[in-house]
Amino acid sequence: MTERFDMARERNDHYDRDAEQGVLGAMLLDKCATVIALDALKTEDFYIAANRKVFHALAALSLVGSEVDPVTLSDRLRKDGTLEEIGGLPFLYAIAGSVPTAANIEHHIKIIATLSSQRRLIAALYDTLHVVQGVIESECELDMHMAALDAAWRGNRQLNKVDLIEYQACLAESADKIEQQRGLLTSFVELDRHIDLRPGQLLTIYGDTGSKKTTLSMNFVARWAKTQKIAVYNYEQQPIEVARMVSDVDQYAEIPEGNLWISRQPPALEALSAQVRAIKIKRGLAGIVVDYIQTIPALTKSLAENENELIRFAMRSLRDLAQRESIWIIIVAQMRKSQTDTQEHLLNPTLDKMRGSGEIKMASSIILSTVLPWKCGVKNVDSVPTENILSVRIKKNRDCLTGNPGEEREIRLVHQQNNRLITSWNATEHYLSGVSDYNARRNG
Repeated sequence: MTERFDMARERNDHYDRDAEQGVLGAMLLDKCATVIALDALKTEDFYIAANRKVFHALAALSLVGSEVDPVTLSDRLRKDGTLEEIGGLPFLYAIAGSVPTAANIEHHIKIIATLSSQRRLIAALYDTLHVVQGVIESECELDMHMAALDAAWRGNRQLNKVDLIEYQACLAESADKIEQQRGLLTSFVELDRHIDLRPGQLLTIYGDTGSKKTTLSMNFVARWAKTQKIAVYNYEQQPIEVARMVSDVDQYAEIPEGNLWISRQPPALEALSAQVRAIKIKRGLAGIVVDYIQTIPALTKSLAENENELIRFAMRSLRDLAQRESIWIIIVAQMRKSQTDTQEHLLNPTLDKMRGSGEIKMASSIILSTVLPWKCGVKNVDSVPTENILSVRIKKNRDCLTGNPGEEREIRLVHQQNNRLITSWNATEHYLSGVSDYNARRNG
């Protein structure tokens, strides 16, 4: 389904070649036409890549007061390294020779601006429809939406912009309803396209030692505790360390008093459910974090001596607790690691790599894995240094309102670290600016 949207959205056959070349040719013939075009159009309004490059170069020449003709334009494009890409001087002379007069430039500008506006609007419609698909009742209904937008893409000159805007408003209203139905979102856009956490559900995060499992879970908690009451049971780290991780997510946004409770002495497994119920009755409680499941102590000898039995009992107890008390639960789990593991297995650990994986898989609604690629010997991912990348994979996504439950997804979160604490997070495409800002603060 996702591929259908991506292919449809990226198809760009809604343009007018003659109008685009007419404007560029007029700009080469008449200075007045150049002023009019630069005032009315932007580079991205041109669909054809070569035309965008030519318009950008013409704008640059006009800005510095240079003469605009095929020769000076070719020099500018050669300086930009794009002359050969567009077809060289023959392409420029063909543009200049195809326009007998510059008188029609305003008509051509109107065509380009209208089609550009429609392309952006229809692209936005596809984005909205992508969100709405999760509640569309049938494949047939979805096909009707797709057919309507497909007809628009094919360049219907009688396309009514008002109708399109009204259609977008209807879809947006449906999208708002979806957002209202959805549970807690992480604030990571790509991750939120596929998962949300609701009462009665268990979210498990697993990974190798030091793969930022706890840091990621505390990142979620720091956001959610601003509006919900949350309890954290960390069986490995001191409360001050946990509090520091939460504070580090956003040092300037205060969590209301009483919304976050970090247990100083987390109870044994058999007493955990009773304590959670007591807290909910006394203070109210939306969710809890258990970190990490394999380290919970047990009073019963058979559980204390058998890790598989411990995890089986823990997962069943926590699942029943979440459903009975209508709360969400985040569980942090440790990954098994073998010396024979290949780099591929380390970069994409399977669910079976979790200790007690069988019971965890059955009880969890959502399962995420975390990997620090640099720890696996990978120095760059898509030309981005991995020292600041956390790879998060959606391994399971049951009962989701958006996305595909059976589809595994990888999301890369880019972070800046201060020793062992992640101080900020960015989408991957903002990596360079984010690192620059961080380095400036650190050096300043």
